[in-house]
Amino acid sequence: MLDLKKPFRLIRWTIFPNRLVIEDNSGEKHLEPKAMEMLVYLAEHTGETVSRETLIKEIWPGTYGSDEALSRIISILRTQLGDDTKRPSFIETVPKVGYRLISAPLPVSAESEVDSSFSIRTFALIMAVPAVFLLLAFYTFHSSPSEPGVEKQYTVAVLPFLDISAIQEQAFFGIGLTNEIIAGLNDSPLLRIVARRSLENMQAEKTGPEIDFYIEGTVGVVEDRVQVYAELVSGSEGMVIWSDTYQNPESNYLEIQQKLSSAIVMAMNSELGIDIETPVEPDVALSAYTLYLNGIFLSKLRGEEPLRASIEAFSNALAIEPTFDNARVGLAHA
Repeated sequence: MLDLKKPFRLIRWTIFPNRLVIEDNSGEKHLEPKAMEMLVYLAEHTGETVSRETLIKEIWPGTYGSDEALSRIISILRTQLGDDTKRPSFIETVPKVGYRLISAPLPVSAESEVDSSFSIRTFALIMAVPAVFLLLAFYTFHSSPSEPGVEKQYTVAVLPFLDISAIQEQAFFGIGLTNEIIAGLNDSPLLRIVARRSLENMQAEKTGPEIDFYIEGTVGVVEDRVQVYAELVSGSEGMVIWSDTYQNPESNYLEIQQKLSSAIVMAMNSELGIDIETPVEPDVALSAYTLYLNGIFLSKLRGEEPLRASIEAFSNALAIEPTFDNARVGLAHA
């Protein structure tokens, strides 16, 4: 039996599971952990049609995987492998059933693995040496020792979390969640958060500053549970850096929002190698927070009636939690 924890081949690609890397003559490509896990699992069942339900259960064990997450991982694998959905060489879609890995994995000898790794790393080292000297020379002539260091700022756009429920019953949570993530991240001096109105103009006119990261996702109800899918996307590469799904059986919007904000910040810290502080979440009653989210949603609608309803929602939230500052600010805006 082929040990798929060790490097193996798929046609022109050499797969390195432990390094989360695939490699061909053009160089290396990095896969996110779930994508590599999916590729290895399909390789373990080469030639078999694996159902979507089985893949969700196996790749997201003990959590709440989703069809969206599965489709995204399959899409990533096809893109990275250079596969054609119409004439696949690697992953075949079996309609209404699941997926099948067409290419059988082949072993990679230890010698070829060492040679390949050595040749690539040696070449990279040889090319890197003159580049380092050039960078040192540039820094020496163009930097001032007395100039204080300035930490880089990153531009982040938070897109509205879309409600995918059949009757749009979680629209208020999607708008409120977007607003809370913006407010939480805006406290960091390392981040520049694009205003929602500016973002809409930028998307319409295709102009504006370069976006380093996008945060986006969906909200909905699955089997009477509120579910949120979120992802952090690189603005320059368009690749998903991090994603996850959250569910709460009691519709505890505050708990979901707190977990999601913390996870996004941790993902950005890991990607950037910096230390963005986790947003401080309000310690309020769930009923007050739910009213607050409804107030935000209603305040975004046009017309006098929804605006008066938002004022009532914020006022009711403050009646429950008089020190709830976010609700007080929402009321002032309304």
